[in-house]
Amino acid sequence: MNKRGFTLIELLVVISIISLLSSVVLSSLNSARSKARFALAIQQMRQINTAAENYFTSSGNYPADVGPASLPAEMVGYLSSWPTPPCSGWTYDWENWPSGFIGVTLRDSTVAGRYFMCLDYSMNCAAGAGTDIMTATRTLTCS
Repeated sequence: MNKRGFTLIELLVVISIISLLSSVVLSSLNSARSKARFALAIQQMRQINTAAENYFTSSGNYPADVGPASLPAEMVGYLSSWPTPPCSGWTYDWENWPSGFIGVTLRDSTVAGRYFMCLDYSMNCAAGAGTDIMTATRTLTCS
């Protein structure tokens, strides 16, 4: 008797191998997305910092801090609007604190105290308030 086709065991083995490979690919894809969000945030913060530096060059001082998600009116000639953040529900914020910090923060408006900031113009970025927004792998995780 000449049987053609696959046995049930052979089919189950092939299906399990395919599912294992697809899970590995999906986890790699999520990691790549997170790293891309981080790179986009850094690029956008550099764009904002460049606009602030151009403003400083022409006026001799940095714009005042006007509150979360508000672009200082003085910077409109240098940056028409905030870039679209890499995560939904996040906003950029210009910071000019009395303590001397001048820079940009990217805040998660859905979770209090969760932010990502670039200190001054060195682009030395860090996660704020002890949150796990940026890890050693330089990724940005959205909520």
